[in-house]
Amino acid sequence: MKKCILFLLLIGVFLPHVRAEMVIISWQGWSFRLNCADTAAEADEFKTLELLQGFLTHYDLSPWIRVKEINIHQGVPCQSNPFTINTSKNNKPLCLLATFLHEQIHRLEEVYPKRFHRAMDKVRELFPTLPKDLRHESTKAYRHFIVIFFEFDALKKLLGEKKALAVIGEKTQNRWIYKQVLENMPKLRQIYRKHGLTKKIYVNR
Repeated sequence: MKKCILFLLLIGVFLPHVRAEMVIISWQGWSFRLNCADTAAEADEFKTLELLQGFLTHYDLSPWIRVKEINIHQGVPCQSNPFTINTSKNNKPLCLLATFLHEQIHRLEEVYPKRFHRAMDKVRELFPTLPKDLRHESTKAYRHFIVIFFEFDALKKLLGEKKALAVIGEKTQNRWIYKQVLENMPKLRQIYRKHGLTKKIYVNR
């Protein structure tokens, strides 16, 4: 009996904070799906939503948009498929913008797979040796040479080079790749132009 009472008391404490269903918000042709697992997650996810809507209102992001169905989910990794953005960068809005662009650009591989993989082969030739910590996922590493190039290029067009470099400087993942991309922009641009990626990425969809 005591165990039952304790169980009911615990339910009474935690149940008001639980959200049984996700929240789906349609906005100007976009669909945002918020997980809203609890009240804290709900507040953070709505803040991320507000920031993303602000970016889409303030900047012309159309050249880089591939997906308009966005999951916003606290505590999960950002990824391109299914397109998911977490709340970890709410206090660094421009880093959130960079992440949003990064994941959108990842979808370029699905839209133009042959062009993308031919360019990756050329990047392998340009950087045949990877650091030890990247060798076990070499395909992922070479994929990021393309994604990061266009991420920085987008930030530079939107924010100017100085701010773009500052945002990139706050990145904690793939730092070696970011460094190589920034130091070899002309060579990489030549590869991507040859394989038609520079033309395709800027086509409004």
